[in-house]
Amino acid sequence: MERGLEGRFNRVQQQLAKWRAEHGRPTQIPSTIWESAVDLSESLGLTLVARELRLDYSSLKKRVESRRQGPTFIEVLRPDAHPSSYKRPTLGRCSVECELAPGRTLKVQLEDPGSSELAAFLKDWAN
Repeated sequence: MERGLEGRFNRVQQQLAKWRAEHGRPTQIPSTIWESAVDLSESLGLTLVARELRLDYSSLKKRVESRRQGPTFIEVLRPDAHPSSYKRPTLGRCSVECELAPGRTLKVQLEDPGSSELAAFLKDWAN
């Protein structure tokens, strides 16, 4: 384990030990500790992190998978909904569909986006 990663792991382990000492069994582990465990598992693996931190493997796995899914909804606001609106040529309604992973797609419908807005949107998704 590299030095910086080992330090992060030890800090999370200490935070969890302190929290466990101060709280009873039916209390939920704080989300900040779960997020740190998820971060560690991306570098060290689920099995090691769950075993060493004495966390439920299935719960940790669900949290890792939910982070990988990314956003489930994206809202794109029209510029003319803003008080400083301006007139510009529009493309009409359009849909953008992206494959996030095999079998998982994201479809976004845009109402009257300007060509520069659509180009910026697509560029952001490509990066």
